[in-house]
Amino acid sequence: MGKLVVLHLLDGSFEQGFPVILEIGEDGTNSKTRILGNLPPAPNIPESFRQWQQAFHNTVNPGSRCRIKSRKVTKSSCHDSSNELAAQFNNWLNSGGEWQKIRDKLQQYLHKDEEIRVIIQTEDIRMRQLPWQAWDLFAECYKQAEIALSTPEYESPNGQPYNKKRSKVRILAILGNSDNINIEFDRQVLENLRQRGANIKFLKQPTRKQLFEQLWDEQGWHIFFFAGHSFSQSDGQIGWFEINQEESLAINELKNALETAIKRGLQLAIFNSCDGLGLANQLAKLHLPQCIVMREPVPDSVAQEFLQDFLSAFANNKPFYAAVLEARRKLESWEKQYPGVSWLPIICQNPAVVPTAWQDWCKQPFRYFYKPFSLLLIAAILSLGITLVKNTVIDRPLCSGYSCIGRDPVDNKCDKDGITITSRDCYLSPSVVKVELRYSRRCNATWVKTTGELLPRTDYLEDRQGKKYPESLFLNRREEYYGDMGPGNIEIRACTQPQRGQPECTNFVKPYL
Repeated sequence: MGKLVVLHLLDGSFEQGFPVILEIGEDGTNSKTRILGNLPPAPNIPESFRQWQQAFHNTVNPGSRCRIKSRKVTKSSCHDSSNELAAQFNNWLNSGGEWQKIRDKLQQYLHKDEEIRVIIQTEDIRMRQLPWQAWDLFAECYKQAEIALSTPEYESPNGQPYNKKRSKVRILAILGNSDNINIEFDRQVLENLRQRGANIKFLKQPTRKQLFEQLWDEQGWHIFFFAGHSFSQSDGQIGWFEINQEESLAINELKNALETAIKRGLQLAIFNSCDGLGLANQLAKLHLPQCIVMREPVPDSVAQEFLQDFLSAFANNKPFYAAVLEARRKLESWEKQYPGVSWLPIICQNPAVVPTAWQDWCKQPFRYFYKPFSLLLIAAILSLGITLVKNTVIDRPLCSGYSCIGRDPVDNKCDKDGITITSRDCYLSPSVVKVELRYSRRCNATWVKTTGELLPRTDYLEDRQGKKYPESLFLNRREEYYGDMGPGNIEIRACTQPQRGQPECTNFVKPYL
């Protein structure tokens, strides 16, 4: 199992700096180390990025996936601005002071040979646009690390993980407006996935009605794919994709259909098109597990190569992040022509979801073992059965439903399968406290978990009618607290209230569906 690194970039600016919270832990577990730091001011970074962005846009062929107005620019100008941006960015990330302890902690806990998922958590569009994949600490020292973006607020889809397997991986592929680009290549790449157990539905330049009908399909989809033209607002809040030559859609126009698709198992969206950060931002609000977009205009041939390399690796059971990393690194062959192009593909991750693999989405056929292995197989099954019975008895929760209310989730073994369904960073001066709403399906119960340097305060659960469930008063400082349990079958939120000041709460969520 690899490591998960989450870098929370709090409200700040390039002129004044950014407060930072670093979390490091084993991927897929709740064990974490948490430390506060600060990125110093870097007022020149936005202008350096703007110069590279303008040079890159001008270098991209106007006949590529996005129609860019051509300007006179030399390739050397784009190379110079790319190198300057990477140098300034890394000088910033190599700063001392309060940021140095962040770097020290990363080097203390990470190992060079392990897979690492790095999530940059920020709402600042300028920070989301920066080439985090160029961070030399990871690019040079931890070569199995891939970087993703996320928003500060997130929830598990429907309050619980989706684990239904189907006989085949189901893909809904939208081939949209194809003016000046070749999306038949994308079609062929997807067609090749049928050999890996994929069931693909193609919609070529569909109408809105046709797209909506497929998103509402009761069988659900694992992957939503789009090839064509797309674009985002300059603030990165909203994006549109052209489903045909006449119509463009924003994600919020598909809200109900996409929420239903996510409920039925949609795991991944791939927009193999231009300027997709606005699309990713809207998808994050729907709590999609993960998506892949291009940050900037992308040449047609580059988009094709990335798609082919990513899907080839992923469908051959390479982990999701490792498959993106491999495909993105192969784009380095295009760097001479399009400096900075390998920065374009980016994962946008829902941190409440642990990425799954291709083989997790479909049932694998049973294969018979040769006779010499039969006795060994039988012995292993018997041994496993005894262990499972033993563990089932030992790990059985001590309460369920309303009998859990007011009881400790750890002592009653409810936290054994507990998941965080929503969370929030609360700024209780002078410290930052993470408030999580936790849920156990076996116990059908919820509780508050708080992490950080905690001041005297009261933790509680609250329903839509304002009723508060077990209020736990904590007077001393510790790093982690679990509040007593409340119901798991109503819409509820987790709150913490300092002795002085207003309460801070997560979003309302109904965990049990």
